[in-house]
Amino acid sequence: MSDDLTQNLPTSRDAALAQILSAVQSLGATVQNLGERLARLEQKVEEGHETLSIETKSMRAELRNANRKISVINDNLIQTQVEYLAIDDRAHDVERLRA
Repeated sequence: MSDDLTQNLPTSRDAALAQILSAVQSLGATVQNLGERLARLEQKVEEGHETLSIETKSMRAELRNANRKISVINDNLIQTQVEYLAIDDRAHDVERLRA
């Protein structure tokens, strides 16, 4: 029922060192693989930031352009209201003169 885990241990010192060396080499390969994967992820993140930055600049330029157009429309609307009030005042003056 209970397995003796010590039976799987190497019997000689050289075999033990070889097993340890093999484990360390395997661990080194795993760490190197993780480093490469991390480098690829970092590159993707950098590319994403560059793309986002370009898109953000483009959207900001479009917003500035839209704001300018809205400002022109607003100025025209105000000018139209001023002219309307002037016409309305003149119409009231004419009505008063006729009365």
